[in-house]
Amino acid sequence: MYAQDAAGNKSAGTTVTVSDKTAPAAPKVNSVTDASTTVTGTTEAGAKVTVQSGSAILGTDTADSKGSFKVTIAKQKAGTKLTVYAQDVAGNKSAGTTVTVIDKTAPAIPKVNTISDATTYVTGTTEANAAVTIKRGSTTIGTGTADSKGNFKIKIAKQKAGTKLVVYAKDAAGNTSAGASVTVIDKTAPAAPTVYTFGDNQTTVTGKAEASAKVTIKSGKTVLGYGYASSKGTFSVKIKSKQKAATTLTAYATDKAGNTSTGRSFKVVDKTPPATPTAGTVTYKSTTVSGKAEKYATVYVYNGSHYVGKATVSSKGTYTVHMKKQKKGSTLKIYAKDKAGNKSGYRYVKVK
Repeated sequence: MYAQDAAGNKSAGTTVTVSDKTAPAAPKVNSVTDASTTVTGTTEAGAKVTVQSGSAILGTDTADSKGSFKVTIAKQKAGTKLTVYAQDVAGNKSAGTTVTVIDKTAPAIPKVNTISDATTYVTGTTEANAAVTIKRGSTTIGTGTADSKGNFKIKIAKQKAGTKLVVYAKDAAGNTSAGASVTVIDKTAPAAPTVYTFGDNQTTVTGKAEASAKVTIKSGKTVLGYGYASSKGTFSVKIKSKQKAATTLTAYATDKAGNTSTGRSFKVVDKTPPATPTAGTVTYKSTTVSGKAEKYATVYVYNGSHYVGKATVSSKGTYTVHMKKQKKGSTLKIYAKDKAGNKSGYRYVKVK
């Protein structure tokens, strides 16, 4: 810079340097997630870049000759607002660029309570307010939203025992958790077994129950025996000893999951025939035949195929059958039949 007067005389020159008073443009900042440990972007070449959270400085860096920067920071919580400034070598500071930390962290795997084949609600905990989806294979069987404390309760149709379900949680940012796999447990008791007729002359109880179930036979609280139903549900259980007619026994079925059916009560049927009756002497003049037989049984008398008479045995085991006189030399055939219909052997008596 020079000065020159009216006579044309020129002063010595004064040198002046132009000062930088122009602030850099606000930095361009790339996305920052809750997994980020660096903040990157571009600004004025050589500028100092500062990243702040509120008034706290998280990190600084100097932009390279092309204006690129990379500031190292600690991971920040999703939703945190960061401000990035650039300051040139002249000390001019840019306007701040604000970026919000993006949620890129998937929720933890949901914690799911036990699901049984009787369950109609799936419950558990996950990230607060997350959307919860329950799938069986590729089929969605229920959806819901966790409350502010992370609890969820989702209605589903009853599922078969052994079915595998997978439960997922998705947060508001769209991040989906890994699936929590749950196997539906068997809590349904088998139906009461079907028991076939069982006699006092038998030691094996047979019938049908749930396939592969354990079948237990009891007399009161005493276990008489147990066995296992076949794959077709048939069972054959050997018990300790023969049981008295009219005794009440109970059969139970227990499945592999430990669920026990209600009891099936059944009575021991009288299948034992009475002993062959005794009989006294009968002559051609006799009008009765007497002897001993099972109490309360009915004693029948035949002469050949001809019916002669019958009588009920007393409580003392004696009987008397009234009849017409029978022909001398003929043979009477005498037998007893109990109330269950069991028939004794024959007693043959020759008329004298």
